[in-house]
Amino acid sequence: WGPPPTPLKKDGIGAGEAPDVVFWERTARDIAALATEPKVVVERSTVPVRTAQIMAAILKPPCAKVRHEVLSNPSFFATGSAMVDLASPDVTLIGCRQKPEGRAAAKLLASVFTQWIPAHKIKTSDLWSAELSKLTAN
Repeated sequence: WGPPPTPLKKDGIGAGEAPDVVFWERTARDIAALATEPKVVVERSTVPVRTAQIMAAILKPPCAKVRHEVLSNPSFFATGSAMVDLASPDVTLIGCRQKPEGRAAAKLLASVFTQWIPAHKIKTSDLWSAELSKLTAN
């Protein structure tokens, strides 16, 4: 799955200014409806802070058959150099739920990245901090 879009709200409070996370919610509901085994769901897009919390609420019972872990893995790629930045990033950040299951999911994702990124460049944080760091970096 690729990241869903995050358009601006069309009506209501924040219309034309605030992001609309309806597509992120729909993606979480699709995963919850279809997945029968626990999954690690990674948001890699620039999203409003607390999007992972919204998705995590959907990706656990009773909405889902099993609990899934949601990670935030913001990318800090400069325009025009995404492939170079992906291959050799200054830092890779993984935000996770601060529980054993969340940390285990973060460790799993880190094991993927350590195939080409030195472990000392992979940092973990809570979900909110990871999402916020992307917004402050933009």
